[in-house]
Amino acid sequence: MRRTIRVVSATDITNLERDGSLPEIVTLGPDTVYQVIYSEVGAAEGAVRSTDPDEVIRWREFIQRLYASGEDIAIFFDRAVAGLRPPHTAG
Repeated sequence: MRRTIRVVSATDITNLERDGSLPEIVTLGPDTVYQVIYSEVGAAEGAVRSTDPDEVIRWREFIQRLYASGEDIAIFFDRAVAGLRPPHTAG
């Protein structure tokens, strides 16, 4: 199944982060998730793997709900980006 890129509003994410930032989760196949771990300065240090079925299902369902709430990238671009002036860059 081909998936397109979707954009989730900052408000939707902020509402989910009331108790702290959401972790970065990477799914690998139907039965493995990784939580990426970062240092104090924001450098990736590694990841914690989980194959616990309940945890995998919980994250997969969360990601599916987030994806479903998002807006197709083409629609978002036409609505929010296409009319903007290019950014000014020094040089």
